[in-house]
Formats: sequence, C-alpha cells, structure tokens
Amino acid sequence: MVRTVRKSGKSTGGPAKRGALPGPFKHVPGPCGEQVIKSVYHKALPDGMEEAISTGNKGTLKPQLWNHWCLLCRDGASQMYECSHCPRTICAHCIVIPEESLDYIKRDDVFFRCPGCHEVRDRDAGKGVTTPYFGFEDAQGKAVLATPATIHGHIELTSRSEVCTLPILILNFVLDGVDAIGSPARTMRDGLHSYVAADYYEIMFDVGTTPKFNRHAKAMAKLSQEIGPRQFARVEVFVHSHSDTNRGDLWVGFETSKIKGKHGEPVAYSLDDFFTAVFPSSIAGYLKGSTLWMLVCGHMLREIGAFNDFKACVRRHGVQHAFAFGAERFHACIISPFIFAYVERVLVEGFEVEDTIEDLLKAAPRLGMHTSITHVRVTNTFRRRPPTVSEYNKGVMRIDDKAAMIVTTYKFFQETRRPWGNPLPYQCSRCYCVRSWSSTTRPMSSSAEFACKQCRLVITYMKPDQSKIILYHEGYQGTSKAGGKLTKKGHGTGSGWLVIVAVEPDMLLALPQSLSRSAPDH
Repeated sequence: MVRTVRKSGKSTGGPAKRGALPGPFKHVPGPCGEQVIKSVYHKALPDGMEEAISTGNKGTLKPQLWNHWCLLCRDGASQMYECSHCPRTICAHCIVIPEESLDYIKRDDVFFRCPGCHEVRDRDAGKGVTTPYFGFEDAQGKAVLATPATIHGHIELTSRSEVCTLPILILNFVLDGVDAIGSPARTMRDGLHSYVAADYYEIMFDVGTTPKFNRHAKAMAKLSQEIGPRQFARVEVFVHSHSDTNRGDLWVGFETSKIKGKHGEPVAYSLDDFFTAVFPSSIAGYLKGSTLWMLVCGHMLREIGAFNDFKACVRRHGVQHAFAFGAERFHACIISPFIFAYVERVLVEGFEVEDTIEDLLKAAPRLGMHTSITHVRVTNTFRRRPPTVSEYNKGVMRIDDKAAMIVTTYKFFQETRRPWGNPLPYQCSRCYCVRSWSSTTRPMSSSAEFACKQCRLVITYMKPDQSKIILYHEGYQGTSKAGGKLTKKGHGTGSGWLVIVAVEPDMLLALPQSLSRSAPDH
C-alpha cells in the first residue's frame, strides 16, 4: 500500500471568484496627511535643498544628518567625526590624530573630510594623483594638522558605501490564513536590526465582506495615527496574498462561513479594487516613494490585463520601485537571500536599487531556478530618501529628465536545464521518460533545440527578442588532483541572467509641484 499524507500548501496561487468593492467605498479619495511624505530632515535646510529633495532640481548638497556607525568598523564610539561633505562618520578608534591637536580640531573653522571623500578628491584631481590623508582642514580644503592622521583597520565596503541609520518603515500586509513566519518582511526587519531598529507593522487583512472592509479601514486609520508624524527615509511595503489562476486577480479575503472558525469561499478583486481595499486613504500615502514587494504567484504577471492594472496602480500611488515574481507556484521564503542582499546594499550601504541589482542576483543563485523577477521602476517621481554618497560627491542629485515607467524582467538561464530562461520538462510528454533530453544545437544558439533520447521528440526554445545577457558564467570549475589548482573540466555549460527592458514613457508620471507634499488621489 502506498503511504499518503495531507499537508497544507505554501504557494500563493489558486482559483477564487471575483468580487467587487462595496459601492460606497470605491476609489475613496483623501490625503493621509502631509507628515507621511515629508523629507527625513528634522531641521532647516540650506537654501534650495528643500526644493532639490522634493522636485529633483540641481543644487549644492551638504549633509544635514549623519550615520550613527563608523564607516570603517561599523561600530559606535564615544567620539565620532562627522564628514563635512557626506553623511558618513568615522570613530576616534579608527582615525588617530596627535594628542596636541585634539583641542584644535574642535574649532568652528575646522572641517573633517572622511577617507572616502579624500579618495574622491584625489580621483577628481587627475589620473594617478594620491595625497597623504590629514582628515582635518580649513574652509579652503588645506590641512590643519602638522602630520597626517593614522587610519587603523581597513575598509570593508566600497568607496561609495555608507552605513545608513535613517528611519525605515516596513509594512507587511498578509492575507488572513497565510503563514507569516519566516516571511521576507520579517527577514528584512531582522537583517536591519544591527544597524537601525525599523518600524515594523504586520497587518493581517481580510476584506472579503462589507463588515470586514469597514473593520480594516478603521484599523488602518488607527495604524496611521500610531505611526504618527515620524519621517522615514525609506518605506518597504510587502503584500503576501494569493493570485487567481485564471484572471490574475488578488485574493482579498473570504466570504462569511457557516462553520465557526472556518473560512468561507475565497474572494479575489481586480488589481485596481485590491489596492483600494487593502490601502484605504488613511494608509495609502505610505505607498508614495516606497518599494513594493508583491509576494504572489506569477498569474498576476502572466495575465496581460492584470499586469497592466498593476502598473497603473504603481503609477497612481507614486510607488518608486515594485518587485513581482513570475513562478506559477511562488514560494516567498526562497527570496530570503535576495532580501538580505537588498538590506545590505540598498538599505544599509545606501545604493540605488537599479545600481545594485546584479549584486542582489549574485547573492541568490537558487532564486533564478524558481522564478523570474520583474522590477518596475518609476522615474521622475517623489523621492523619500536623502542624496546618496555619490550625489554628495558630485554636488547634485541624479535627475531623470523624462517621466517614464521602466519594466525590467530578469530570467535565469542554464544551457542544459533552463534554456533561455525556460525550464526543460522533467518528463517527456510522449514517452514519459524522465530527464531524457539532450541538446542538438551549439551552445548559446539563439534557437536552442532539445531531443528526447528515447522517442526523439524535439522541443525548441528561442532567445527572447531585445534581451541582453548579464552575469554570464561558462564551464564547470573543479580542482585538479595533480596540482590542486582550479581548472575547467569537460565542455561545461553556460549560465547567466537574461534581461528584458521595456520603457513606457508617460508624462502623467511627472507629479506637479502642488502635489509633491500631498497624497495621490485614488
């Protein structure tokens, strides 16, 4: 007798009947308060900088807030030197200066330049220029110490990194009944804990009926009051729900069950109605300038109508970055390495998402075997965070001249198992043999052909049009028994990531100045 067992599923997809928002609640407008989207700066800014942050205009950038942790040792100390040219700090343990100069450097006309900004000045001075590091200088940039400062330790980060400690808000919206233990949002919260205690809120939602909708709206109004007027440099919003397998709609909750303690039939809303229901006006302002993580199965991306609705919601709510995943049976726990890398490179070191995406992909090699990744980025939109180190060094904020939505899809490929991002069938559909495929074309051919070794059934995969290859790796590397050196064995196979970029210009994305301090309408 075959032994069987029953377990609850973990993937985030399934059929559900389509519901609709109750009439009185459809697209309720209303700002959530100016305090939600202000700059993170807590004191008056230099002339022109307030406008630069909200509109992207060019201007001289000087730091107003500094990191709490040392750039070199990533720790704190009783005395920290704040750089006058960027938000980085260096502790007195890592930079040692002569004892007789300790009182002198406290003068108002003495300024500190961190080692990173010193490197930038040398680089800008010309090719091959290197100068001793003094650290402390006058208003003209001339060293005020008689001898160079001594740097202890070494730099573990890049020259453009920082150790950000500005406040971060994480909102984790989880459909009632979905297990949130080990969720990516909690992974992000835990990864940040050593650097900054993020404000984390986990919201279990079920708006499948009108009474449930009313309760959720009241809970969100209360949550907005609880968060209060605190400003956040970054807002990370997670949505963990199921997607309908036929239309790509998202589950919003369940009908009332006649059996106590049990869920009724699932209810799914179109993307437009889903955003209106789950993010009522009291909380919707936090989406503006945020990064949105859609932890749902790939039916939302596969169905063209649903994906277009999703992009429209991203545009309407002013989301800056959005991530969605293409696996038909998506498991959110698998993206944890990707999230950890995002915490380090984006939230802590302060890089832009689009500048560090390859580092995130490298950190999650198994993620590509499970799912494709779609990144939606809106340019020329509201920006929460202060300038990056690179922008401080250049003296201007990076500006996107034209408003656009950039949709980038990343697909992992491996020549023999995932040709051009498509997983080979585990079983032949004609003879039912397992792992019976062999390649009949040259490696990296734009048309990859495979034949079943048993019945000779042929399947073909084409390289997507206008796609480019990144992070390409060829061959299997092993260690030779004779010399113990790393060597290539056999013919090897190539692997990497396919990148497909679509740019959708849209002047509606350029928010007028009058809206730069208020929540978008729904």
